[in-house]
Amino acid sequence: MLLGYNVPQYMPGALPIAFNGGGTFYLFDMRESAIGDEYPVVCAHSGNLGWRADQSVRVADSFLNACRGTVDIDDLR
Repeated sequence: MLLGYNVPQYMPGALPIAFNGGGTFYLFDMRESAIGDEYPVVCAHSGNLGWRADQSVRVADSFLNACRGTVDIDDLR
């Protein structure tokens, strides 16, 4: 998925960790050092990858907090 969707080209510093089947990726934001061994989780649509505010949304400060969320990820974009 990383290379198939050209993530390094469009979102340098991002690591895809999940795909919701509707075109939205969950990614670790690894542009800065981890805080307490955790990276923030963002989401971005596979057809519009990028770091601009209209392309990606911060989901949570950590993977565990992202997993605890109950919001439909597509409602955040």
